[in-house]
Amino acid sequence: MAAGSARGARGREVPIAERADGPYQPRRPEREFAGGGFTEPRGSRVGFRELFVGCHQDGRPKYAGEDGTGFARCTLLEPRGRLDPLRVPRWPFDGPVRAGARGTEPKPAARIAFTE
Repeated sequence: MAAGSARGARGREVPIAERADGPYQPRRPEREFAGGGFTEPRGSRVGFRELFVGCHQDGRPKYAGEDGTGFARCTLLEPRGRLDPLRVPRWPFDGPVRAGARGTEPKPAARIAFTE
């Protein structure tokens, strides 16, 4: 069975499932990702087409990927309203620049814990 954890009501880490023969390990490797850009919508889409994320590696923000799926039409406009004031003239990540990308000041977006 895979091991995992979640934060309980008081903010404490609680096990979700553990191997019966293995010890509980309270910390998992984590990485924080920051939003750092978007592409303009096309066709009937509103808000944005894709959001770009990166993470710090060797003290520099490094491009990690993008996502543009899973957003309902009503949830596309609110993030765009927060992105426009953060626009910067150059791409904020080390790595390739996507055609049509609009860079923004990198802001923490998600902390992801990895398991084996």
